[in-house]
Amino acid sequence: MNTLPVSAAGTAVLMRGEKGVMPELYARYLQQPSTPWFDGDALNDASQDLLQQVSNGVLFVAELAALSKNQQKHLAFLAARAEKSNVRLVSFTAEEPKHLVDAEGFDAALMQALAGIVIALPALREYPEDIPDMATLMLAQLVETRFCPPRIFSTGALNVLRHFSWPGNVEDLAAAVRTLALTSLEEEIGVGDAERVLPQFARRASEAEISFDMPLREAREAFERNYFEHHLAQANGSIARLAERSGLERTHLYRKLKALGILARRKDE
Repeated sequence: MNTLPVSAAGTAVLMRGEKGVMPELYARYLQQPSTPWFDGDALNDASQDLLQQVSNGVLFVAELAALSKNQQKHLAFLAARAEKSNVRLVSFTAEEPKHLVDAEGFDAALMQALAGIVIALPALREYPEDIPDMATLMLAQLVETRFCPPRIFSTGALNVLRHFSWPGNVEDLAAAVRTLALTSLEEEIGVGDAERVLPQFARRASEAEISFDMPLREAREAFERNYFEHHLAQANGSIARLAERSGLERTHLYRKLKALGILARRKDE
């Protein structure tokens, strides 16, 4: 795949995805070695000074919805001069851009300027096969930095992490690994440890962030996605238990999960 348009400086990149996908991990791949890196807090400073400082580097905005009007003005100033100064603007939002513009008053021209290239970031549940390796690496880094005593995951614990739906994505996985690293009583983190910690990361349906400005179909799908993610997490990935709790026949349930983009695994079979 040709990645030159994405890597070429001066072209703004807008990343889209769910909360917790840690977009900075992806944005860092667009930074060239030994070049400046600034985050959204830098937009509080004078625009001309910031333009000079970030020249040939990257300005990363972790969430466009969090920008103040003043920060938006500074960002618009940079966006108009980014190509000439060889500045890469990389931003992320978990919100629908149209909703930000229409309902939240985000500058429409600025949004258009930031969306030179739009990249969809995957939710953690879309690649569950990578979760054991990610958790193992996170834990090894904590041990190496002496954040915790020596710790390792048992195979069973890694399987529990793999089958969890992770509504909070990579951020929640990292938080869960830190909690397990500090609270497990044995060097090997086992199934019981994982099952003890994970319920706090299962978002309840009542906490679902569904905007009343969404079309009815999108709002219904958002509710259903949160509903099934919550109960799948509570059932520790068990389709049989999820079918029992939801009152759906299993074949129908699989079709529903697939339609909602929830890649459930057959834990019982």
